[in-house]
Amino acid sequence: MKDGNFVIYKAKGEIFDVDFDESKRDHKLLRTRFSYGGATYNQAGPRITSKCIKCGKCKDICTFKAIKEGSPYKIIPKRCDDCGSCILSCPVNAIKESLTF
Repeated sequence: MKDGNFVIYKAKGEIFDVDFDESKRDHKLLRTRFSYGGATYNQAGPRITSKCIKCGKCKDICTFKAIKEGSPYKIIPKRCDDCGSCILSCPVNAIKESLTF
């Protein structure tokens, strides 16, 4: 087998820093996306649309503390692990999945 050089000219990925017992911070997850060489990615996790009625069910069910109150509520991508609990809890289907990376 010959030695060789390999070059990655375009890449993207994610780094998950998980603190399960929340000893370092008040939430379990810090999610960081990165890219270089012109690679692109979309925002991580689901998104809350204008159909949101601000009932708070999504915020209450999120164990990652990734949902912030507002008009509409907002999902903090760095904290979201894409579990889908918020999507299932929404009574008006205001939360949409982001399926692309």
